Amino acid sequence: MIPEVCYLILKYLGPKAEREFVHSLANRELSVEELKRSDIERVVEILKQYESLKIGFVDAAVVATAERLRIRKILTTDRRHFASVIPLHTGSFELLP
Repeated sequence: MIPEVCYLILKYLGPKAEREFVHSLANRELSVEELKRSDIERVVEILKQYESLKIGFVDAAVVATAERLRIRKILTTDRRHFASVIPLHTGSFELLP
């Protein structure tokens, strides 16, 4: 998912912001959560449930991981998809910014 994040940062915030993000990863200021087998199984369920939204693997993986970690806040530029999904652990996500 790092490439997806880098793409969005570059597209919306520019090369300096992307470089700073990658630097923060290298300095271990941020951590990256790996997908578990159970996350991928949940992704399949989400893709089927929200097929009409064409939610896609990346967004479904974020949802599955957030459910497993019980995360309620999502930083996203894709408000449409995340506002439509009803996570298993809470009634809705709080979308940032």
